[in-house]
Amino acid sequence: MVTEEKRIEEVSFSAAQSGDLDLFLLLEDDSLHVSVTDEANHVLALTKLVCQEHTSSYDFLQESMHAEPLLRLKYNSVSVGIGNQTFSLVPKRLFDEQAAPSVYHHLLGPHGDGFHLVDEFQTDEFVSVFFVEKHLHESITSLFPGAGIHHVSSTLIPVFQNLARQNQETALYGCVSGEVLYLSFFKAGELQFFNRFHFRSARDFLYFVLLVYRQFSLKPDQTPLYLGGSLLSDSSIYN
Repeated sequence: MVTEEKRIEEVSFSAAQSGDLDLFLLLEDDSLHVSVTDEANHVLALTKLVCQEHTSSYDFLQESMHAEPLLRLKYNSVSVGIGNQTFSLVPKRLFDEQAAPSVYHHLLGPHGDGFHLVDEFQTDEFVSVFFVEKHLHESITSLFPGAGIHHVSSTLIPVFQNLARQNQETALYGCVSGEVLYLSFFKAGELQFFNRFHFRSARDFLYFVLLVYRQFSLKPDQTPLYLGGSLLSDSSIYN
């Protein structure tokens, strides 16, 4: 069963103008973030759908199509971000497309029927290698013909890196999406670490953050942590 957790729409938003707008989806294990933007990248509509029962990403996407009218409009472009654990970052200088099949197996391990995809970063320094199950891939391409399929890391890391290079400091940057934490560590503006953590409580959240501090011998009082995303000021994590 799919339910709507939140919804925001600008007064100026009109479904009749969707052909001039862009749709971005972020598909997590149990949630789907939907945003509609104009050519100036202004957000006109935003909603979050949540799956109340354990189901596959394929079934969740199919049910979301029936539940959410925004998904049934025709758009100028559609991008689908996949937020899953089955991914790996590879320095572009070391990635050999001709040896890609063996690289996929080595980095991601054996998987069932599906597709290994490669995302190039805007910074041109890394590629993100990730796996998408066959049924989910077919569902995306049939429901949204011509849609770009990306891993969420290829969107978040350039944003974090821009901030890190502006600040020119050793720091952690994170984004919270539901019960998922995307966490990165930058030193002198250069990426040292990025991963995705699934947490159930504030204690889990703190454990994963401190894990990165320990891994790189950092001190919380000397190395700042910047967080964004769905983090409320009255939540246990924020406190």
